[in-house]
Amino acid sequence: FQSAEFWPRVVLGKHEQASTRHCWDLSGSFSVLGFLDADYDNRKGQLKYFFLAQAAYQLHSLCFHIVSMLLLLHIQLQQRRQQQQARPISMKTSMQSYFRPMMEHVVVLALLVGAYLFSGLRRLGAVMIFTLEVSSVFLQLLQVCIYAPESSWLRKPEVVGFVHRCLTIPSFLYCRFFVLPFVIWYSAAFESNEWLEQIEKVFSPGWSERIYVVFNGLLCLIFILNLVLFRRLLFHPHLQKIKRERITN
Repeated sequence: FQSAEFWPRVVLGKHEQASTRHCWDLSGSFSVLGFLDADYDNRKGQLKYFFLAQAAYQLHSLCFHIVSMLLLLHIQLQQRRQQQQARPISMKTSMQSYFRPMMEHVVVLALLVGAYLFSGLRRLGAVMIFTLEVSSVFLQLLQVCIYAPESSWLRKPEVVGFVHRCLTIPSFLYCRFFVLPFVIWYSAAFESNEWLEQIEKVFSPGWSERIYVVFNGLLCLIFILNLVLFRRLLFHPHLQKIKRERITN
């Protein structure tokens, strides 16, 4: 989508007039009513496969977290029955570590489904998903380093520190605390007014207000989840342990 008009420069857009304002073309509306969903920029097919791939990933990740939480619960119950002497798994800590990303997958999946129905939201949703996934790549890389075997070079404090300070934190701040609120959320809140007026004319009164509140509410929820995740990213217990090992060595 780099050459698309709706793909902003802050996420590597190359079009001369690249701006999220082009997400809200008045010739596009509701995908269920095909005659109102004009393919005004010839990106409809690409967006369809992009959303399909993202929905598959989000649904798979959500199922993974649900199954993992059920397995943890099963292990905890087994330990209680057998009255093992070993230290049991901390259900509070374990559940929290799965619950936060699980909530993010639920919200993003809801946004994906809702955004795909409307052409303007579909294009802005693609920008949002790409922005979150760029940051997620470095989050996953950090996780790989943290949980690598202690004998692996990935587990070295210098490598973990570099990935944390130089890759994960900067990408997280840029994508989730700059692009998300100041480009994507701003567009949804202020650049969508004319498009919402058209929605109001096509459907019954009150539709545009509901769409506006739901979509912006979900974006707000994602931002709050990012604040919680960022706090954990700064004070992750495994990172603190690795830092202590580095000081000791």
